[in-house]
Amino acid sequence: MPNYWNSTFSIKPGAPRMKRTAMNRGGPIKPKREAPALVRFRREVRKRDNCTCQYPGCGRHSRRIDVHHIAKRSQRPDLKFDPANGICLCREHHGWTDTHHDEAVRIGLLNTESYELAKKKLKEVA
Repeated sequence: MPNYWNSTFSIKPGAPRMKRTAMNRGGPIKPKREAPALVRFRREVRKRDNCTCQYPGCGRHSRRIDVHHIAKRSQRPDLKFDPANGICLCREHHGWTDTHHDEAVRIGLLNTESYELAKKKLKEVA
């Protein structure tokens, strides 16, 4: 099997030159720009919670603290940008909500209500 040192690989004469991009010149790749509504949502939640983890007994403070959606965005798209649906959690406790689902629901860090169920309850009240 040929390797780098003993290969017969060569570039064909007249082949077009590769265009220089961030990938092949080793430079950083710019991240995609987030939606302004999502940036505003995170800013408002961090300001309300004073950039402090809201997990009971934690109180860790950081300007780069995670903002967690209480009701999952996939289940409640209507609450995606509602600051009342957000809570600040440190990275440790944000990951904890994924592995301890039932306990997170009990504490109030997660809500499993679907959009359809919430809509149905709204109709019953009205």
